[in-house]
Amino acid sequence: MQQHIKYPAMKTIRMQPALAQLHSANKMFSLYRYSEAIPFYLKVVAKQSDPVLLSEASARLADCYRLTNDVEKAAEWYSKVVQSGSADPLNYLYLGQALQGKGEYEKARAAFEEYDRLVPADPRGQVFANACNLPGRWDSLPEAFEIKNLASLNS
Repeated sequence: MQQHIKYPAMKTIRMQPALAQLHSANKMFSLYRYSEAIPFYLKVVAKQSDPVLLSEASARLADCYRLTNDVEKAAEWYSKVVQSGSADPLNYLYLGQALQGKGEYEKARAAFEEYDRLVPADPRGQVFANACNLPGRWDSLPEAFEIKNLASLNS
């Protein structure tokens, strides 16, 4: 009987540092100090086993990377968030935008189409999915201008 009483108390004690880190990270996030929140979220993700807190920390970490324009890490973390299965549909839109920023247009289109499937009332999913076709068309256009270095004008 005592073992059952001690276990929840021990679990609570082990979770407290992670909860403190998450609280600090959320406070930084709410103050728009995204780059300062990233190390706190990374600590929570590394230590956390509770799926709810892990999901929250991972999503916020992905948001921090997106809001600091780190598309590589944003794509990495949004991929983890959507693979968890409990993702907010908006995370598919953000994943698509990060992948698009990396130049991975086929993967981005798939993420945008998934967002469009989950939120059909929002036109952004279809608009962004269609935009993934444009870079291929741009590459086939002839060059409109020729740029030359005018050594006599440039210092």
